[in-house]
Amino acid sequence: MSALERPFDPGLQPERTALAWQRTGLSIALALLVGARLVAHLGAAWAPALAAAGIIVITVLLTIGHRRYARVHRALTAEPPQKLPGAAALLSWVIATTALGCLGAIAIGIYIVTR
Repeated sequence: MSALERPFDPGLQPERTALAWQRTGLSIALALLVGARLVAHLGAAWAPALAAAGIIVITVLLTIGHRRYARVHRALTAEPPQKLPGAAALLSWVIATTALGCLGAIAIGIYIVTR
């Protein structure tokens, strides 16, 4: 059994947290695609570019999240336990999701005003 397969605790809290981040990322990706489809249906030519940029950002964030989980898991299962990594990955999630939400609201607002 590899180090990443061995759970740190019986409640699997780090694993549940990692899965929650994955669900969040996939939900945002789905919302981006549906939103781009809706905006494209309304006639906006920039919708595919917006969806592609969002999907790239979500892919990067999911990769960061997976790597952070692996680092935390290795730190918790090491003998002796090591210091946990910082929260920079979590901060990147907060900034990116806030920015994506704001950009989406601005893009829809611009579209509605110019329509």
